[in-house]
Amino acid sequence: MSTRSDRRSGMTLIELLVVMAILVVLMALVAIYIVPAFADNKNYIRGLDRVTTVLLIAKQRALRDGRAVGVRFNLDSTLDPANPLLCRSLQYVEQLDALTGTSVTIDANTGALSFANDGSIDLIGGGSPADSNTWAVQPGDWLRILDGSSGAGPNFEIASVTNKITAAVQNKPPVTITSKSFRIVRSPRPMVGEEPVDMPLNVVVNIGEVGKPAYSYTYNQVPQVPRTLHYQIVFDPSGAVMTARSSSPIILCIHDLTKSATDFNTARCLGINPRTGGIAAHEINPVNNYADPFLFARDGKASGL
Repeated sequence: MSTRSDRRSGMTLIELLVVMAILVVLMALVAIYIVPAFADNKNYIRGLDRVTTVLLIAKQRALRDGRAVGVRFNLDSTLDPANPLLCRSLQYVEQLDALTGTSVTIDANTGALSFANDGSIDLIGGGSPADSNTWAVQPGDWLRILDGSSGAGPNFEIASVTNKITAAVQNKPPVTITSKSFRIVRSPRPMVGEEPVDMPLNVVVNIGEVGKPAYSYTYNQVPQVPRTLHYQIVFDPSGAVMTARSSSPIILCIHDLTKSATDFNTARCLGINPRTGGIAAHEINPVNNYADPFLFARDGKASGL
């Protein structure tokens, strides 16, 4: 004779439906709260790793090839009109060989640079005449006047290039310089054949955050070609960062664009030592916006990462 417990060996349809309903609710909670949290964490950490990797590759190329190689931060002002110093992609850059010539004239009144003849130097250098970005000489390059006796002379930053034989230079000389040999030291250019490296979805390098005047500390922004042409970090053949700034760390802030740049849950920063080229990841210091959110990166040891 069968007992009641024998007949009650399975689940009823109502019990099965209740269990399924509970599972659906749990899955919905996971989708709403837990999955986005993991996605946020994954993206900004991936962004941190990507920037670190690109910088390390540039440094290794500089050491291997014995020339200056670096990374340019391509700014996108459309991401946040209030902060035009947000970067969504990285570009490898390299230092090109200097160009030399035998005769140049600089007009003290206009700052115009003129070469003796078209054959003295080719500013276009095989680039497209319609695209000055491809020219051999570009804004941000430097003109060094060479003195015949000492081999050294004044340096002038090239502010604009208008055609094959003329340019304008910043900081006009007090007198006209004529019949001097010269060298044009070219600033780093994007590497041919290297496509920009995009950041993960909703992740940016926030260069403007580091320089906020509200923070009560001395900061060091990313080295920059004069007149806000480009923000970039370039390593010399020894692995050090080519910069005229102080030896304090260069700080990069990487964060989720949909969150605050100083939210320690969705942001990290990189500290780059200009003297050694060392790169280290750090947490954001969880303090209010008027303290120092980048304390760990400046300290170099406090975050424990």
